[in-house]
Amino acid sequence: MEKSDHSSNPRIINATFVIATLICLLPMVAGIILWNSLPDTVAYHFTADGTPDGWGPRIIPVYIVPIALAALTMLMCGLFNAQPGFNAALRLACCYCLPLTGAVVGGCYYAFILGHNIDLLLIIMLLMGFIIALIGNYLPKTPVSLINIEVQAAHGGYVPEDAAASAKKRATKRAGRFMFVCGIVLMAASLTPWKAGLLYAWCAVFVVGLVVIVSTAGLIKMND
Repeated sequence: MEKSDHSSNPRIINATFVIATLICLLPMVAGIILWNSLPDTVAYHFTADGTPDGWGPRIIPVYIVPIALAALTMLMCGLFNAQPGFNAALRLACCYCLPLTGAVVGGCYYAFILGHNIDLLLIIMLLMGFIIALIGNYLPKTPVSLINIEVQAAHGGYVPEDAAASAKKRATKRAGRFMFVCGIVLMAASLTPWKAGLLYAWCAVFVVGLVVIVSTAGLIKMND
């Protein structure tokens, strides 16, 4: 089984690039089909508990959001495809995370707008948790370091190149394991009655945890 792409001349635009971009545009197709059934003004922003707090013309969710997601996905796929050495599964997970999330959430959004009882927050948290856990699972397995940190010795001095590379790889592995656990926790939190509050707490822990992992991995005790 192919674990990574070691091609010296990677293709920026490939099947993944095209398919991921087209998936992003699926909600736009659905919006065009449902255009006459949608109200002129629709909710396009929600609070953490799922309450609409922002309204605007239907052109925003139908056209602007899918096109913006497609542009962001093209950029992400291009960046990943340009870097050889990635774990193949990790590359696919990163390239398809936004398109699949946009397609699922977009479909649920239209159902919500048309009056169906859809728990958007539950769906978003489940998707976020699954994607973060999936990426975290494959992150430690990639043969290259994805976290470029400034490595320094605990008491100053020269840091050998192999020691610096080892520290960067260690940061990547630790971040992956942390992301996997956080993804599982987020999915579990989405099934509780307190999911809105837990989402805020989870975001704080997730950001602080990644910062601590990356910053401490760059400090090497040269005598170890």
